[in-house]
Amino acid sequence: MRSPSRAERLGRRARSGAVAAAIGLSLVAGACGGDSDSSTRTAAAAPAGGGKSLSIKDFAFSPQPFEVPKGTVVRVTNNDDAAHTATADGGAFDTGSLAQGESKEITLSEAGDIAFHCNIHDYMKGVIRVTP
Repeated sequence: MRSPSRAERLGRRARSGAVAAAIGLSLVAGACGGDSDSSTRTAAAAPAGGGKSLSIKDFAFSPQPFEVPKGTVVRVTNNDDAAHTATADGGAFDTGSLAQGESKEITLSEAGDIAFHCNIHDYMKGVIRVTP
């Protein structure tokens, strides 16, 4: 599958504005979920305990693939000018909608490969490899 061109990404970005606003309002209104395998919280400081950082920039997750030991705190930061999420395909974590400059931390407590995506931009995909 080919990567979208810059023009396609910009077009999607323009169309996603209303969707991003609706998602943001839903989150503010209290739409949230939890999972016993992970925790998510807004982060202002560096990840605790020597954690790792996952960046969202230019409509991509970086680094990819991303490998961390089990129990590592991972800070997901949106460095793009459009809203994004980092959402595990199987539900292990979901950052919710992150505006430009926002971060959330996730703690991954189960070893294995976790495929994830952006709920706003379905072509954005990544893998986190959690080692024992």
